Amino acid sequence: MAIDKDLVDILRCVENGQSLRLADQQTLDSLNEKIRQGALAERSGGKVDEPLQACLVREDNKLCYPVRNDIPLMILSKAIEMRGVR
Repeated sequence: MAIDKDLVDILRCVENGQSLRLADQQTLDSLNEKIRQGALAERSGGKVDEPLQACLVREDNKLCYPVRNDIPLMILSKAIEMRGVR
């Protein structure tokens, strides 16, 4: 089961209210490569070490929220900084 598009349409960033979109495959590949390199961090500063199957990217492309088991983790401290990610 995948995350419902209607749910994505109503979700907003908990920090600034910007809209979110599902990451495309190229973005996921780039994020997962950074995870393999140990170069991706959560907003809290912790390293992201689990590959992403999906994530919700903020409108300004600066942050994304991981989706685990088809559930978006809409917790700001768990959001992923997208510096240097296409």
